[in-house]
Amino acid sequence: MSGGRRLFLDLQVTYRHGKPSIAYLNFSGAPDRRAARTDEVQKGVLVDYLADGSPMGIEFIHPSAISLEEAVNIVQQVTGEAVPAEELAPLHYGAA
Repeated sequence: MSGGRRLFLDLQVTYRHGKPSIAYLNFSGAPDRRAARTDEVQKGVLVDYLADGSPMGIEFIHPSAISLEEAVNIVQQVTGEAVPAEELAPLHYGAA
């Protein structure tokens, strides 16, 4: 996804009992698109890909189970783009 474009980020977090229970980070820019393929990149982290092979988004099951640094690294590995940690901070809101 590199090449001068800024990465589109849309993070949706679902909370249960005040703690993050699942999150989806969409970076396709089109929330109505459907994944053609899903790969589990590590336990509880699923990456959706569009038909053209480009990454569509990342699902974090139990987002507070991975560190913020880990989440940032996963996004960078999948997209090739550096993402500031504050963009993913809601993965841990209420988790303490």
